[in-house]
Amino acid sequence: MGFSFPPARAQQGSTNKPIRYTPPKTKPAVSAPQVLLDTPVVAPKTQASAKLPVLIFEKTPCFGRCPAYKATVYRNGHLSYEGLSNVPLLGQHELQLPAATVNHILKEAQRIGFARLQGVYSQNTSDLPSTYLSILQPDCNLKEVRVEEGAPEELNKLLLYVHEQIMKVALPPTK
Repeated sequence: MGFSFPPARAQQGSTNKPIRYTPPKTKPAVSAPQVLLDTPVVAPKTQASAKLPVLIFEKTPCFGRCPAYKATVYRNGHLSYEGLSNVPLLGQHELQLPAATVNHILKEAQRIGFARLQGVYSQNTSDLPSTYLSILQPDCNLKEVRVEEGAPEELNKLLLYVHEQIMKVALPPTK
């Protein structure tokens, strides 16, 4: 089960408008125990919002060997992953991040003022991959930021951390 961005996501402009998430009709399968190791940063207001993803991370392809994948992360650490190219794990998989890692990412996003960041960081250089990070806001909208180049250092550090944490669990099965 993968997540598809709403049609508004495909626009290249920097409207910086929130995207309303529509949850899938089926519940995600969980492959590991769900243990919360920390208090959630964004407490769900309703039972329905507790089932929304708290973050969506995507790296787009380039003409070279850039990793390309999509990851949808839920509060409990459940991760719906789709490896597209140049990643160790290709295809759709249901994975698990530690809940403490998810909470750390959300706290860092809050610390750097993610909700107030620009919608797009680009200097219009051709063939740069984009990195998208969308984080669930208290009003249940996803705030999306697209980065190619020219982003603040703190945002780049957060993107690198999220990528590293996803790659730790997105390993091919051992034989």
